Amino acid sequence: MTQHAHSLDPIDPFDESKMTLMEHLMELRYRLMWIVGAVALGTMVAMSFSNWLIRLIAYPLSGYQAQLQALGPTDTIFIFIKVSFTAGTAIAIPIIAYHLIAYVA
Repeated sequence: MTQHAHSLDPIDPFDESKMTLMEHLMELRYRLMWIVGAVALGTMVAMSFSNWLIRLIAYPLSGYQAQLQALGPTDTIFIFIKVSFTAGTAIAIPIIAYHLIAYVA
């Protein structure tokens, strides 16, 4: 029997399933814009509930004689923003997961 040397993965220049580097970068840009938009929208929604979320986080302290303290001049607003951003990211997790899986696939 004669064996021929064949490449296992021949390069087909007409195969459109393979993307160029620029096409990959454009798709990555598209997916990242969706993710950033989802996190931004989730953060805006969470900002309307941030006082409730802060009270929910501080609830375990209600049994003690303790209060939340702001030690710096900007701590109050930064806590508001951090809680809103964290909750907004949690809201956007399904969209983030979808676009990450869609990009990898």
